[in-house]
Amino acid sequence: MIITSGGVGATHDDVTMRAVASALHWPLMYHQEMGDFIQMKMGDLKSEAQTKMATLPKHGKLRYLAGPTECK
Repeated sequence: MIITSGGVGATHDDVTMRAVASALHWPLMYHQEMGDFIQMKMGDLKSEAQTKMATLPKHGKLRYLAGPTECK
């Protein structure tokens, strides 16, 4: 299990997800569940930043501290 904290975002200089994917030897790819969650939180604005935030290591799984609908 890998836990990241803070700093994971869509900034031009963020390399966190790339580093995690590299360490696990997994490719980065668009994660539909994360994309849906971001849209729920931010609306239908399909921006480059949203796509980057939803691009995760291939076998990554989301774990919620609260249910996804409770995070609204």
